[in-house]
Amino acid sequence: MNRLRRLVILVFALCVISSLNSGAQVNTGAVLAKVPDASGATVPNASVTLKNVETGASLQAQTGAGGGYSFPVVPVGEYELTVTHSGFKTYMHARFSVSAFENVRIDASLAIGQVAQQVSVTATPPTVDTVTASQGNTVTGTQLIGLPLDSRLWTQLVNLEPGVSSPLIQTPGFGSNAGINFSANGVRADENNVMVDGVRNLDTFGGNAFVTPNLYAVSEFRFENNSYSAASGRDAGAQVNLNSRSGTNNFTETRSSTSATTC
Repeated sequence: MNRLRRLVILVFALCVISSLNSGAQVNTGAVLAKVPDASGATVPNASVTLKNVETGASLQAQTGAGGGYSFPVVPVGEYELTVTHSGFKTYMHARFSVSAFENVRIDASLAIGQVAQQVSVTATPPTVDTVTASQGNTVTGTQLIGLPLDSRLWTQLVNLEPGVSSPLIQTPGFGSNAGINFSANGVRADENNVMVDGVRNLDTFGGNAFVTPNLYAVSEFRFENNSYSAASGRDAGAQVNLNSRSGTNNFTETRSSTSATTC
């Protein structure tokens, strides 16, 4: 009996850990590529640092024998990449974004010189995903705030994605009816997998999102309509993952001016 109880507890713990890991995977991106020198030969044992410019958190890695490096689990945010190796100038790629499900490739070409010397790159990383076959689009929080949405619901912008259709007139309600129903690639609305921070957020009876966060609390949302990865694929429809906005190391004070009218 005790052995059976321990077995049940172990299976339950494994299920919880598995669910937490899957949630982390769908809420993160990846940064990977190779480190060549000026001749095109790869550089092994180079130190690679990936730093979140908003929080200061850093990830460390080293290039392998083939000169490749990989950060497979990178939280959504703004980053800078630094590569150092003795006999070469320090390579620093300035601010770039990492979104959920996104694979960012940055080939850091090292130039011969002193480590104290630095080569800074500000070019935007390629937007074409050459790592996976998934097809989708990322909508940023800036776009959500800047674009006119009459219902003030982020799900309205899903209608702009390829292969999506929905009724022209919809009046959002409250609770589980606070979303906008949509069909992706001809699949029924209740076959879409809608998530918030990697956690399934769907009324399986009506197909509507249970939670519709305030637009100012949204960092971005990722919409995938084809060739889903194992981390996100659940239903036959679209995979939609909304990421909430996180804090940074900077404090910004917003002042608002008001005017009074005397009658």
